[in-house]
Amino acid sequence: CIDEVNALDIEEYFSLLDKRGDGTKGSMAVQKANQKSLLNKLNVEARKDFPLLQPFVFPVITKVKKEVEHFTHQEWKQIMEKVISLSGGKAQRTFSEGQYQKLDWGMGENYKEKNWIDFYDCLMLNWFFYLRPIDIPKLKGEWFQDKGDGQVRLFLEEIKQGRTKKYETAHYRSDAYKFWKRMNTRRPKGYLAFPFYQRKIGSENSSNVKETLNNMLKKVVELCHIKKRKAVVWGMVRHTAFRLTLEDDPDLGKPPDIFTFASNGHTSEKMLRETYLLAIDREKVAIKTQKKIKPSSYSMIKRASQDLD
Repeated sequence: CIDEVNALDIEEYFSLLDKRGDGTKGSMAVQKANQKSLLNKLNVEARKDFPLLQPFVFPVITKVKKEVEHFTHQEWKQIMEKVISLSGGKAQRTFSEGQYQKLDWGMGENYKEKNWIDFYDCLMLNWFFYLRPIDIPKLKGEWFQDKGDGQVRLFLEEIKQGRTKKYETAHYRSDAYKFWKRMNTRRPKGYLAFPFYQRKIGSENSSNVKETLNNMLKKVVELCHIKKRKAVVWGMVRHTAFRLTLEDDPDLGKPPDIFTFASNGHTSEKMLRETYLLAIDREKVAIKTQKKIKPSSYSMIKRASQDLD
């Protein structure tokens, strides 16, 4: 019976989950967090029959922070230039909604110019507005508002507890407005990411949008001969947007701007520090130290002829 479950029972259950992992520290952290959430919901539901039921007590869930990968400035430039080329140069052109609709698009991995135009727009939307992977499939043209004077705002809509909430997101790069005007001319309303894919309101993430974004990004990275340590996935674009913005404007990594920047990107100041700023600092310290420490004589390379002499 649920009112007989105690902290020792929960601890024993979590130990069982550990045995299902690969043995490394924190390998079952995600599964534990999911089960904790489920058990807490069951606990709340059970209180209807057991009013005196106390919340469950859980052992500490050990998480191992994994370093994320991003594209460097040079790699990002390569990717964008390749996508523009694959679109036949049309990704950067301004044309009407009617002209856009007449373009051919390919099914599966038979990508045509229209596919690459949409992919370019998705890359740029992430670049300028720090979108999460779950945002792209549901993003609509109507969610943007022209503020004038080179400013556009995204009012991201989320359905929470039966109500639609809107979160205002600003762009931190000045060229965002020109991009949005061009995209808005060809797709002023409706879904922005591959609008030819069918999807249901509220279940947009069940469509093929994210799968297509992953596949197209992998293809472009391969064509650019870019090598990364981990598998290339769409989430790397968000990481790239955050990382390179912080590199371009270091003041955004300091209070009070860091709090505003984090909120604008639907994340936390803690996440920005742990995920990007620590890595940026490590790189800076390494380069600065290399300039101070003189190379040793025994690490130098001599020509073969010198050794023979």
